[in-house]
Amino acid sequence: MVALDVENIQIAESVDLAFASYILLADNIVWVRYKTYDKEIGLEEAIQSTDAVSRLTRDLPVSIIIDVRGCYINFSNEAREYFARDANYTEKRKSQALVIDGLAHKLVANFYMRFNRPTCPVAVFENPQEALEWTRKIRTPEKE
Repeated sequence: MVALDVENIQIAESVDLAFASYILLADNIVWVRYKTYDKEIGLEEAIQSTDAVSRLTRDLPVSIIIDVRGCYINFSNEAREYFARDANYTEKRKSQALVIDGLAHKLVANFYMRFNRPTCPVAVFENPQEALEWTRKIRTPEKE
């Protein structure tokens, strides 16, 4: 199991794939912790990823935190487009927080947001605790 270095979380269950670990938090948030992967993450891996999220959440709406800190990964154009726009995936995704470290990750995150235009709210963070707090806040907006 991967440590998440954030406060106030309860882990419900997890799935581990060659390129990422998928951790279901008690409040139906999935934390995706990517690992360094020697191959490009293509459409096949993207589909495996969304299948893991669907299994964990039993196809319920979900917010996703994508954590790429400390690893080198490369996503194909097809994988980025699938994550951003595939109807089977995006209809269940309520928000997406990206946890990064460094300029290279920031450039990739900005490219993804600008050119792939995900269909849900997306925010980029260097602090994982802030990503979790933003995700929880966006899931349960304050009442006026």
